[in-house]
Amino acid sequence: MRNSNKDYQTGNWVSGELRSEYGLWLFDTGDPMVYFNWSTAAETTSLSYNCVELIAETQAHNEQGGWRTTSCDGTNMAPFICQVDNLKSTGCNDRIRTCPEAMAKFPDFCLHSGFQKTAYENCRRSCGLCRDKSFAQCFDPNNGTTYVRTSSASAVNVGYVMSFACKPGFYQTGGDLRRVCSSDGHLLGAEPVCETTPRVVDLKADKIRRRKETLAKNIAILLDHEGYRIPFDGKLTSWYYYCNTEGQLYFFVMRKTGSTYQYIGSNSLRCQPNWVMSYRVPTAEQISVLKSDVFGAFSINATLLSITDCDSASVKMLQFPAMNVTSLHDLQDSSRPLFSGQKCAVPSLGVRVEP
Repeated sequence: MRNSNKDYQTGNWVSGELRSEYGLWLFDTGDPMVYFNWSTAAETTSLSYNCVELIAETQAHNEQGGWRTTSCDGTNMAPFICQVDNLKSTGCNDRIRTCPEAMAKFPDFCLHSGFQKTAYENCRRSCGLCRDKSFAQCFDPNNGTTYVRTSSASAVNVGYVMSFACKPGFYQTGGDLRRVCSSDGHLLGAEPVCETTPRVVDLKADKIRRRKETLAKNIAILLDHEGYRIPFDGKLTSWYYYCNTEGQLYFFVMRKTGSTYQYIGSNSLRCQPNWVMSYRVPTAEQISVLKSDVFGAFSINATLLSITDCDSASVKMLQFPAMNVTSLHDLQDSSRPLFSGQKCAVPSLGVRVEP
Protein backbone atom coordinates (compact mmCIF):
# COMPACT_ATOMS: atom_id res chain seq x y z
CA MET A 1 0.00 0.00 0.00
CA ARG A 2 1.32 3.44 -0.91
CA ASN A 3 0.30 6.70 0.69
CA SER A 4 0.99 10.25 -0.51
CA ASN A 5 1.84 11.29 3.06
CA LYS A 6 5.63 11.13 3.21
CA ASP A 7 5.47 9.69 6.72
CA TYR A 8 2.96 6.98 5.70
CA GLN A 9 0.75 7.77 8.70
CA THR A 10 -2.63 8.34 7.04
CA GLY A 11 -4.75 5.21 7.35
CA ASN A 12 -7.53 3.78 5.23
CA TRP A 13 -10.73 2.59 6.88
CA VAL A 14 -11.42 -1.09 6.16
CA SER A 15 -14.61 -1.71 8.16
CA GLY A 16 -14.51 -3.65 11.40
CA GLU A 17 -15.70 -2.41 14.78
CA LEU A 18 -15.20 -3.64 18.33
CA ARG A 19 -18.76 -4.11 19.62
CA SER A 20 -19.18 -3.72 23.37
CA GLU A 21 -22.31 -5.86 23.57
CA TYR A 22 -20.46 -8.85 22.12
CA GLY A 23 -16.82 -8.15 22.98
CA LEU A 24 -16.00 -9.11 19.39
CA TRP A 25 -14.64 -7.44 16.28
CA LEU A 26 -17.35 -7.43 13.60
CA PHE A 27 -17.53 -6.20 10.01
CA ASP A 28 -20.25 -3.63 9.28
CA THR A 29 -22.27 -6.48 7.78
CA GLY A 30 -22.43 -8.07 11.25
CA ASP A 31 -20.10 -10.92 10.28
CA PRO A 32 -17.33 -11.71 12.80
CA MET A 33 -13.75 -10.93 11.82
CA VAL A 34 -11.61 -14.08 11.83
CA TYR A 35 -8.39 -12.75 10.27
CA PHE A 36 -6.34 -9.97 11.91
CA ASN A 37 -3.11 -8.21 10.96
CA TRP A 38 -2.58 -5.80 13.85
CA SER A 39 0.26 -3.29 13.82
CA THR A 40 2.58 -3.01 16.79
CA ALA A 41 0.66 0.00 18.18
CA ALA A 42 -2.88 -1.41 17.90
CA GLU A 43 -5.00 -1.35 21.08
CA THR A 44 -7.32 -4.23 20.32
CA THR A 45 -9.40 -4.45 23.51
CA SER A 46 -10.15 -0.79 24.31
CA LEU A 47 -13.58 0.60 23.40
CA SER A 48 -11.90 4.00 23.02
CA TYR A 49 -10.18 2.62 19.89
CA ASN A 50 -12.94 0.56 18.33
CA CYS A 51 -12.43 1.00 14.56
CA VAL A 52 -9.80 -0.32 12.16
CA GLU A 53 -7.63 1.45 9.60
CA LEU A 54 -4.99 -0.01 7.30
CA ILE A 55 -1.55 1.64 7.42
CA ALA A 56 1.84 1.18 5.86
CA GLU A 57 4.99 1.27 7.96
CA THR A 58 5.51 4.68 9.60
CA GLN A 59 8.96 6.17 9.79
CA ALA A 60 8.36 8.79 12.47
CA HIS A 61 6.91 6.44 15.08
CA ASN A 62 8.75 3.25 14.11
CA GLU A 63 5.41 1.52 13.68
CA GLN A 64 5.11 -1.73 11.78
CA GLY A 65 2.51 -1.67 9.01
CA GLY A 66 -0.79 -3.51 9.21
CA TRP A 67 -4.05 -2.74 11.00
CA ARG A 68 -4.21 0.13 13.48
CA THR A 69 -7.08 0.88 15.86
CA THR A 70 -8.69 4.31 16.07
CA SER A 71 -11.74 5.88 17.72
CA CYS A 72 -15.13 5.44 16.02
CA ASP A 73 -16.86 8.72 17.02
CA GLY A 74 -17.64 10.43 13.73
CA THR A 75 -14.68 12.84 13.61
CA ASN A 76 -11.78 10.65 12.46
CA MET A 77 -12.46 10.97 8.75
CA ALA A 78 -10.29 8.71 6.58
CA PRO A 79 -10.17 7.37 3.03
CA PHE A 80 -11.88 4.00 2.84
CA ILE A 81 -11.50 0.75 0.97
CA CYS A 82 -14.59 -1.12 -0.11
CA GLN A 83 -15.37 -4.17 -2.21
CA VAL A 84 -17.54 -3.62 -5.27
CA ASP A 85 -18.69 -6.00 -7.96
CA ASN A 86 -17.77 -3.70 -10.83
CA LEU A 87 -15.34 -0.79 -10.67
CA LYS A 88 -16.87 0.77 -13.77
CA SER A 89 -19.85 3.08 -13.58
CA THR A 90 -22.87 1.41 -11.99
CA GLY A 91 -25.33 3.77 -13.64
CA CYS A 92 -28.05 4.75 -11.23
CA ASN A 93 -27.39 2.11 -8.58
CA ASP A 94 -25.77 2.28 -5.16
CA ARG A 95 -22.36 0.66 -4.88
CA ILE A 96 -22.77 -0.18 -1.19
CA ARG A 97 -25.68 -1.57 0.80
CA THR A 98 -25.55 0.80 3.75
CA CYS A 99 -26.57 4.08 2.07
CA PRO A 100 -30.04 4.26 3.71
CA GLU A 101 -28.48 3.57 7.12
CA ALA A 102 -25.96 6.37 6.66
CA MET A 103 -28.69 8.76 5.55
CA ALA A 104 -30.92 7.91 8.52
CA LYS A 105 -28.05 8.51 10.94
CA PHE A 106 -26.74 11.63 9.17
CA PRO A 107 -29.71 13.27 7.38
CA ASP A 108 -27.40 15.77 5.62
CA PHE A 109 -25.21 13.01 4.19
CA CYS A 110 -26.26 13.48 0.55
CA LEU A 111 -25.80 17.25 0.42
CA HIS A 112 -23.13 18.04 3.03
CA SER A 113 -20.00 19.40 1.34
CA GLY A 114 -17.82 16.94 3.22
CA PHE A 115 -19.71 13.89 1.90
CA GLN A 116 -20.85 14.92 -1.58
CA LYS A 117 -18.12 12.99 -3.39
CA THR A 118 -18.76 9.87 -1.32
CA ALA A 119 -22.50 10.20 -1.84
CA TYR A 120 -22.16 10.57 -5.61
CA GLU A 121 -19.74 7.68 -6.01
CA ASN A 122 -21.44 5.19 -3.69
CA CYS A 123 -25.06 6.22 -2.98
CA ARG A 124 -26.18 7.66 -6.28
CA ARG A 125 -29.66 6.14 -6.25
CA SER A 126 -30.37 6.56 -2.54
CA CYS A 127 -29.33 10.22 -2.71
CA GLY A 128 -31.17 10.95 -5.97
CA LEU A 129 -27.99 12.00 -7.78
CA CYS A 130 -28.69 10.27 -11.10
CA ARG A 131 -29.35 11.98 -14.42
CA ASP A 132 -32.71 10.27 -14.40
CA LYS A 133 -34.71 12.44 -11.99
CA SER A 134 -37.87 10.32 -12.08
CA PHE A 135 -37.81 9.67 -8.33
CA ALA A 136 -40.76 9.82 -5.99
CA GLN A 137 -40.87 12.80 -3.64
CA CYS A 138 -41.46 12.54 0.08
CA PHE A 139 -44.50 14.34 1.43
CA ASP A 140 -45.32 15.72 4.85
CA PRO A 141 -46.92 12.73 6.64
CA ASN A 142 -49.36 15.20 8.25
CA ASN A 143 -50.34 12.61 10.83
CA GLY A 144 -48.70 14.21 13.81
CA THR A 145 -51.19 15.66 16.23
CA THR A 146 -48.34 16.59 18.57
CA TYR A 147 -45.75 17.93 16.12
CA VAL A 148 -45.58 20.17 13.05
CA ARG A 149 -43.39 20.51 10.00
CA THR A 150 -40.89 23.40 10.23
CA SER A 151 -39.26 23.12 6.79
CA SER A 152 -40.95 25.33 4.20
CA ALA A 153 -41.85 22.77 1.54
CA SER A 154 -44.56 20.16 2.06
CA ALA A 155 -42.67 17.82 -0.30
CA VAL A 156 -38.92 17.26 -0.67
CA ASN A 157 -36.80 15.52 -3.28
CA VAL A 158 -34.72 12.42 -2.62
CA GLY A 159 -31.70 13.24 -0.46
CA TYR A 160 -33.27 16.39 1.01
CA VAL A 161 -34.32 16.83 4.62
CA MET A 162 -37.76 17.55 6.07
CA SER A 163 -37.72 19.07 9.56
CA PHE A 164 -40.27 18.93 12.36
CA ALA A 165 -40.81 20.37 15.84
CA CYS A 166 -43.01 19.44 18.77
CA LYS A 167 -46.04 21.70 19.21
CA PRO A 168 -46.03 24.17 22.12
CA GLY A 169 -46.59 22.32 25.36
CA PHE A 170 -45.18 19.07 23.97
CA TYR A 171 -41.67 17.63 24.38
CA GLN A 172 -39.72 15.25 22.20
CA THR A 173 -39.36 11.87 23.90
CA GLY A 174 -38.44 9.79 20.86
CA GLY A 175 -38.17 9.62 17.08
CA ASP A 176 -36.39 12.06 14.80
CA LEU A 177 -37.09 15.75 14.14
CA ARG A 178 -34.98 15.74 10.94
CA ARG A 179 -35.73 13.03 8.36
CA VAL A 180 -34.23 12.59 4.90
CA CYS A 181 -36.17 11.49 1.82
CA SER A 182 -35.27 8.05 0.44
CA SER A 183 -35.47 6.95 -3.20
CA ASP A 184 -38.64 4.95 -2.55
CA GLY A 185 -40.53 8.06 -1.43
CA HIS A 186 -40.39 7.45 2.31
CA LEU A 187 -38.84 9.58 5.04
CA LEU A 188 -36.03 7.69 6.77
CA GLY A 189 -35.74 7.64 10.53
CA ALA A 190 -38.61 7.36 12.99
CA GLU A 191 -41.70 9.52 13.34
CA PRO A 192 -41.23 12.11 16.12
CA VAL A 193 -42.74 11.24 19.48
CA CYS A 194 -43.85 14.31 21.44
CA GLU A 195 -45.56 14.10 24.83
CA THR A 196 -47.01 16.60 27.28
CA THR A 197 -44.65 15.58 30.07
CA PRO A 198 -40.90 15.57 29.43
CA ARG A 199 -38.89 12.58 30.55
CA VAL A 200 -35.56 12.61 32.34
CA VAL A 201 -32.88 12.94 29.65
CA ASP A 202 -29.23 11.95 29.94
CA LEU A 203 -27.94 14.28 27.25
CA LYS A 204 -24.85 12.87 25.48
CA ALA A 205 -24.09 10.50 28.35
CA ASP A 206 -23.48 7.82 25.70
CA LYS A 207 -20.50 9.81 24.38
CA ILE A 208 -18.48 9.58 27.59
CA ARG A 209 -15.25 7.64 27.08
CA ARG A 210 -11.51 8.10 27.03
CA ARG A 211 -10.43 9.95 23.91
CA LYS A 212 -7.06 10.64 22.33
CA GLU A 213 -6.74 14.34 23.15
CA THR A 214 -7.51 16.67 26.05
CA LEU A 215 -9.14 20.10 26.02
CA ALA A 216 -6.42 22.70 26.55
CA LYS A 217 -6.42 24.58 29.84
CA ASN A 218 -7.95 28.07 29.84
CA ILE A 219 -10.20 27.17 26.88
CA ALA A 220 -13.95 27.15 27.54
CA ILE A 221 -15.98 25.12 25.05
CA LEU A 222 -19.73 25.73 24.73
CA LEU A 223 -21.78 22.88 23.23
CA ASP A 224 -24.11 25.09 21.21
CA HIS A 225 -24.98 22.59 18.49
CA GLU A 226 -28.01 20.62 17.40
CA GLY A 227 -28.47 17.62 19.67
CA TYR A 228 -26.56 19.20 22.56
CA ARG A 229 -28.94 21.99 23.60
CA ILE A 230 -31.18 21.60 26.66
CA PRO A 231 -34.44 20.00 25.38
CA PHE A 232 -36.93 21.43 27.93
CA ASP A 233 -37.30 23.69 30.98
CA GLY A 234 -36.00 21.97 34.07
CA LYS A 235 -32.85 21.54 36.14
CA LEU A 236 -29.44 19.94 35.72
CA THR A 237 -29.06 17.23 38.31
CA SER A 238 -25.98 15.27 37.18
CA TRP A 239 -22.87 15.77 35.05
CA TYR A 240 -21.14 13.02 33.06
CA TYR A 241 -17.50 13.36 32.07
CA TYR A 242 -14.12 11.71 31.49
CA CYS A 243 -10.85 13.34 32.52
CA ASN A 244 -7.43 12.28 31.28
CA THR A 245 -5.67 13.98 34.20
CA GLU A 246 -6.57 15.18 37.70
CA GLY A 247 -7.64 18.73 38.48
CA GLN A 248 -10.50 21.17 39.00
CA LEU A 249 -13.14 21.01 36.26
CA TYR A 250 -15.82 23.67 35.78
CA PHE A 251 -19.24 23.07 34.19
CA PHE A 252 -21.39 26.04 33.18
CA VAL A 253 -24.65 26.99 31.47
CA MET A 254 -25.26 29.92 29.11
CA ARG A 255 -28.45 31.32 27.59
CA LYS A 256 -28.39 32.65 24.04
CA THR A 257 -30.35 35.72 22.98
CA GLY A 258 -29.77 36.61 19.35
CA SER A 259 -26.01 36.33 18.95
CA THR A 260 -25.07 37.02 22.58
CA TYR A 261 -24.68 34.65 25.53
CA GLN A 262 -25.66 35.23 29.15
CA TYR A 263 -24.14 33.32 32.05
CA ILE A 264 -26.74 31.29 34.01
CA GLY A 265 -24.85 29.16 36.50
CA SER A 266 -22.01 26.72 37.13
CA ASN A 267 -20.80 23.71 39.11
CA SER A 268 -17.25 22.54 39.75
CA LEU A 269 -15.54 19.44 41.07
CA ARG A 270 -12.19 17.75 41.48
CA CYS A 271 -11.79 15.49 38.48
CA GLN A 272 -10.41 11.98 38.95
CA PRO A 273 -8.59 10.67 35.86
CA ASN A 274 -9.20 7.57 33.75
CA TRP A 275 -12.75 6.80 34.85
CA VAL A 276 -16.14 7.34 33.25
CA MET A 277 -17.57 9.57 35.97
CA SER A 278 -20.93 10.98 37.03
CA TYR A 279 -21.46 13.73 39.57
CA ARG A 280 -24.82 14.12 41.30
CA VAL A 281 -25.27 17.83 41.95
CA PRO A 282 -26.51 18.69 45.46
CA THR A 283 -30.10 19.96 45.35
CA ALA A 284 -29.17 23.48 46.44
CA GLU A 285 -26.57 23.74 43.62
CA GLN A 286 -28.66 22.39 40.75
CA ILE A 287 -28.92 24.86 37.87
CA SER A 288 -32.40 25.81 36.61
CA VAL A 289 -32.47 25.84 32.81
CA LEU A 290 -34.77 26.76 29.96
CA LYS A 291 -35.25 24.97 26.68
CA SER A 292 -32.34 25.68 24.27
CA ASP A 293 -29.90 26.71 27.02
CA VAL A 294 -26.39 25.42 26.33
CA PHE A 295 -23.74 23.91 28.57
CA GLY A 296 -19.97 23.68 28.46
CA ALA A 297 -16.79 23.11 30.45
CA PHE A 298 -13.28 24.41 31.07
CA SER A 299 -10.30 24.00 33.38
CA ILE A 300 -7.75 26.58 34.46
CA ASN A 301 -4.63 24.92 35.81
CA ALA A 302 -4.47 21.70 33.80
CA THR A 303 -5.66 19.98 30.63
CA LEU A 304 -8.40 17.70 31.92
CA LEU A 305 -11.45 16.96 29.77
CA SER A 306 -11.05 14.08 27.32
CA ILE A 307 -11.91 15.07 23.73
CA THR A 308 -11.40 14.04 20.15
CA ASP A 309 -9.81 17.11 18.56
CA CYS A 310 -10.83 17.71 14.94
CA ASP A 311 -9.43 21.23 14.38
CA SER A 312 -7.04 19.84 11.76
CA ALA A 313 -9.65 17.65 10.04
CA SER A 314 -10.61 18.53 6.47
CA VAL A 315 -14.29 18.01 7.33
CA LYS A 316 -15.24 19.68 10.62
CA MET A 317 -18.52 18.04 11.62
CA LEU A 318 -18.77 19.45 15.16
CA GLN A 319 -17.71 23.05 15.64
CA PHE A 320 -18.51 24.65 18.98
CA PRO A 321 -18.15 28.24 20.24
CA ALA A 322 -15.03 28.65 22.38
CA MET A 323 -13.10 31.35 24.21
CA ASN A 324 -10.06 31.89 26.41
CA VAL A 325 -10.78 32.10 30.14
CA THR A 326 -8.68 32.75 33.22
CA SER A 327 -11.50 32.41 35.76
CA LEU A 328 -15.23 31.88 36.03
CA HIS A 329 -15.60 35.67 36.10
CA ASP A 330 -14.74 35.79 32.39
CA LEU A 331 -18.01 34.00 31.58
CA GLN A 332 -19.95 36.44 33.76
CA ASP A 333 -18.47 39.53 32.12
CA SER A 334 -21.23 40.89 29.88
CA SER A 335 -19.12 43.88 28.85
CA ARG A 336 -17.18 41.89 26.24
CA PRO A 337 -18.12 39.48 23.45
CA LEU A 338 -18.35 35.90 24.67
CA PHE A 339 -17.49 32.79 22.67
CA SER A 340 -16.32 34.49 19.50
CA GLY A 341 -13.92 31.63 18.68
CA GLN A 342 -14.52 28.10 17.36
CA LYS A 343 -13.35 24.65 18.48
CA CYS A 344 -13.88 21.41 16.55
CA ALA A 345 -14.12 18.54 19.02
CA VAL A 346 -16.13 15.61 20.30
CA PRO A 347 -16.04 16.09 24.09
CA SER A 348 -16.61 13.45 26.75
CA LEU A 349 -19.19 15.63 28.47
CA GLY A 350 -22.89 15.12 29.16
CA VAL A 351 -25.61 16.16 31.56
CA ARG A 352 -28.84 14.87 33.10
CA VAL A 353 -31.88 17.12 32.62
CA GLU A 354 -34.92 16.60 34.86
CA PRO A 355 -38.28 18.37 34.56
